[in-house]
Amino acid sequence: MSYLVRDTVYSFEEKTQTTPLKYYLRDNIFNEEELDYLANVAKSAELFGTVGEAMGNHAVREDIRKSRVNWLTPDKLNYRWVFYRLEKHIEDLNKNYFRYEISNLSNIQLANYIGNEHGKYDWHIDCGAGPIRKISIAIQLTDPDKYTGGEFNIKTGSLKDTVIPKRKGLAIFFPSFLLHCVTPVLSGERQSLVCWVNGNRPFA
Repeated sequence: MSYLVRDTVYSFEEKTQTTPLKYYLRDNIFNEEELDYLANVAKSAELFGTVGEAMGNHAVREDIRKSRVNWLTPDKLNYRWVFYRLEKHIEDLNKNYFRYEISNLSNIQLANYIGNEHGKYDWHIDCGAGPIRKISIAIQLTDPDKYTGGEFNIKTGSLKDTVIPKRKGLAIFFPSFLLHCVTPVLSGERQSLVCWVNGNRPFA
């Protein structure tokens, strides 16, 4: 199901010849009430987060990822507004910064990282077998004073890992091939929204 249409197509090669690899931060995609609503949906998650394996299979690997997840789909009317809100920002950022060939927004994952389980997600990329992911999006749904640990780190090619500020409502948009992780949550609970913008063909 396609949600996004592009007038101009740029390949990954064309983009990186003139622009370094970057991520983009954006606040205020959702208001306080909406963030709390999404966080509560994440808190009710019972499915265990999985990791991708060979041939497009997925498996629970708590040595790599330890979280509970819920999924939002656009066919549910009470969640459609979340997709529409994200689309506006995706269109703007892709037009002005990424300039990737993109086709559709994935289902949305709401995750809960629980401190007494040391919830985490080790270093990984979002590309692999299955949909061709181009842009990854992660939004913090929890006040940082509600948990310790749980930092979002990303590698952008510099020697030092980048630690994204802890801030409720802060969204990061980044190329799906960049390594990133969530460090173990040591106390409290951390909720997040994650989704991916797919394309029709791989990066050049």
